Amino acid sequence: LLRAEAGDQTLQTHLQRHQKNATYMSPTIQNELTSICASFVRKHLLKELIDQNKFFAIIADETSDVSGTEQLSISIRYVSEENDICIEENFLGFAALSDLTAVGITQSIVTFIKNCGLKIENNRGQGYDGASVVAGKLGGVQKLIKDIAPRAVYIHCSNHSLDLVLSYACTLQ
Repeated sequence: LLRAEAGDQTLQTHLQRHQKNATYMSPTIQNELTSICASFVRKHLLKELIDQNKFFAIIADETSDVSGTEQLSISIRYVSEENDICIEENFLGFAALSDLTAVGITQSIVTFIKNCGLKIENNRGQGYDGASVVAGKLGGVQKLIKDIAPRAVYIHCSNHSLDLVLSYACTLQ
């Protein structure tokens, strides 16, 4: 639409003459377009990582969306050598969680990472909040990921603790 507003005559003509029942405004189409854009951006962000078979760390946290569905936010960190050597951190997306057990969350993470074209065996770090389902030494997500990728060191997310402290401080009366 921005191109049409900028004077793209071909696009303006198409928009004026297309079938009126093809508006692409339904929630289904909007979600599909958003998903396609996210996939394109994700592929661009991960190109260096996939091409060079690099190591990475996973950062994940779960939360409920407005519909009450549990969503897992997944980001990765890695060392980039593209221009200068620097640490890159990229948000990859959300994974809907239907199974909130350690096994279910682990399966969601592994599936998401594999669908991004990354090798879970290249995972060298993992960061989550302190909830027992993810941080548990014997059966938490961090342990299950470590069983798959033995070099994936678990580090508790210190920002999560800071967030909890600030949230609590803001509610004090």
